Amino acid sequence: MCSQEFSPGDDEYDIGANRCCRETGNSLTIGTAATKDDGVTFEDFDPTAIPGLNISISDTKRYSRVATTYDLVNGSLASDYPALAAAPADECSTVCGTSSTLEKQFNTFSASAERTCCSKNWVRDFHLEDNGGGHAWAPSKMQNIPKESFRCYNWEPCIGAQCGDDAGDGINGFTCSHVTDVSDPRCQARQISESQAEVIFEWIEKFELVGIPQIAIEAGDNSEIACKVNPVDQSDNAIFVAGEYVLPPGLVKTFASEPGEYFDSSLNRRYSASDKDNFVDDSTNTIKRIFSADKVSCCLPAGTDMGSDTDANRCCTGFINGQTNQCALPDYTDVTLYLNKYVSSEASSRPNGSFDPETGYLINNEDVFQIACEKEICASGTLAPGISYSNLPINGLQSARYNRLLDGDYFVDENYSIFSDLYDRGLRWNNHYYCVPAPDGDADPLPGTRSCDQ
Repeated sequence: MCSQEFSPGDDEYDIGANRCCRETGNSLTIGTAATKDDGVTFEDFDPTAIPGLNISISDTKRYSRVATTYDLVNGSLASDYPALAAAPADECSTVCGTSSTLEKQFNTFSASAERTCCSKNWVRDFHLEDNGGGHAWAPSKMQNIPKESFRCYNWEPCIGAQCGDDAGDGINGFTCSHVTDVSDPRCQARQISESQAEVIFEWIEKFELVGIPQIAIEAGDNSEIACKVNPVDQSDNAIFVAGEYVLPPGLVKTFASEPGEYFDSSLNRRYSASDKDNFVDDSTNTIKRIFSADKVSCCLPAGTDMGSDTDANRCCTGFINGQTNQCALPDYTDVTLYLNKYVSSEASSRPNGSFDPETGYLINNEDVFQIACEKEICASGTLAPGISYSNLPINGLQSARYNRLLDGDYFVDENYSIFSDLYDRGLRWNNHYYCVPAPDGDADPLPGTRSCDQ
């Protein structure tokens, strides 16, 4: 249709700004070409050529969407707007791709969507088969990684009498129930520094982007994210097995079962987030594809006033605040993820340098808070960081507190058992901000709570 982001009657409306565009509420696809390791052999389409201009209309590798960003990909800004191309599945079975070629592709993807949508606003759809499709945001749309997956970070290896035993759970160790004081050398609980936790969260947050072709996830080559002890047996300190590091269970497969797609700058192997076979899928845990590889919806941004009978799918959030009739995110939704430049246009006001070139996340968490408040993204007007890394009691020794990762539901102290409940509701990674309920009366606010009204 012929339209623009402003409606007739708005102060900024200019009929001369009308253009051919996709109507709000409709969707489009933006493909990523599969490219071999030489960087130029495209498997399915050429992401650098406009049909009828520099590739024949009859060529099977033509792709009309390329025209949307051709000037950026081939102009003076080309270093910031690379062509949309990624390695095919299992590329490392021949020669691994180079993950650095994925950097900043969010700029090209975002520009293509913004130039196509009449409103200039868009949001990536959730994966249809794994995550229900559409773009109605809720905590249930995120990964559901069991807390127990992080247990292997919280303990040192134990030997003989150092090993506690939780009878009946089939797990050897991971408790200090056999001692009365944390200083007892038989207690092998481990403190985790803030810097160590940050490295882990920078890895874990990539799992929230599974499904997006441009995301490459570290696997068993990386010692910084390796377990400190066997995840199911604390008496086993074998954390480097068959040439790779042991990682928390239920996340990625081993190289023996999946070859991967990329090498990073240190020649460590990485997995493509678009190849589902890279991830563990069993009755214990399922790493699902969160997002569609290519489908986005044209929409209206958070804070937009909507009529009382308006379809919520016209909102980028897929949700309307019933109190204000504005597009917004519900409680316990991941705002940092929502603002990722591969995920939505909501942070488009920030310069390109504000985003991590590998992941598309905003680098400065204060930017997340400011944008959330400027655009009234949270229905509650209140945000808080995740709580996975906290000052927590030790399993079997409730009197002691260590800075560590939430790793189970064993808490008996009400002030700390609430952390498990908050995790289950969706409050996860400490380097992310989430919408949370506004403080209620005299009740203590959630840790790190910040109100946009303050």
